[in-house]
Amino acid sequence: MMENSAVEISVIIPVFNGDRFLPAAMESVLGQGISLLEIILVDDGSTDNTSRIASEYAKHIRYFYQDNQGPSAARNKGLLHAKGNFIAFLDYDDCWTENNLKILYQAHLDFPEADIVMGKIQEEIFDRKSNSFNKRGVPAFSLSLVTILAKISAINKIGLFNESMRIGEDKDWFYRAREQGITLKLLENHVALHHRRHDANTTNTMATPESYLLKLLRMSIERKRTDKT
Repeated sequence: MMENSAVEISVIIPVFNGDRFLPAAMESVLGQGISLLEIILVDDGSTDNTSRIASEYAKHIRYFYQDNQGPSAARNKGLLHAKGNFIAFLDYDDCWTENNLKILYQAHLDFPEADIVMGKIQEEIFDRKSNSFNKRGVPAFSLSLVTILAKISAINKIGLFNESMRIGEDKDWFYRAREQGITLKLLENHVALHHRRHDANTTNTMATPESYLLKLLRMSIERKRTDKT
């Protein structure tokens, strides 16, 4: 993980077999209208047309390919190549709202004590009949990487993602951020992301919420015990 004043924000997008949704995600990034931005696309061993889609955006992105290792490893690869002073994450099947990065970046200027700023999520559900996404519920906060803009100093303090976890690695990262005393600023009036729910979501295979959260809590408790020894 590096710092380079020539790049202010590094956007890291991990993708696995994402040709169906990747164009919309890419357009939402390119539409942010912010300079000093780099887009790092990490192809995690896709076997569909992801590489072809990526080639269509070649002049806008830094593209890296790796054998399939999961989203943690893909994000870590992106972080190791990132040059920005701030880091943003986006999933290949989600879309940022208009001016999201500008709003998050301005929040860092307004609240310099914050290590991470976060907006809300608007969930959307894919409708097969109309072949489109429809809003569900109201915007809400969630411990989600794709709604944040983080200082590189905070990323370095928290550390890389746990590559042994293919599901829940984001929540584990937030637990570790809390343990490290990272300051998180919630933007009450900002919706950062359209989270698109569909039949190929990785979280569809997640264990029951109770067992999932208990596992994260056990890991957090074990880290605290280890730190005391």
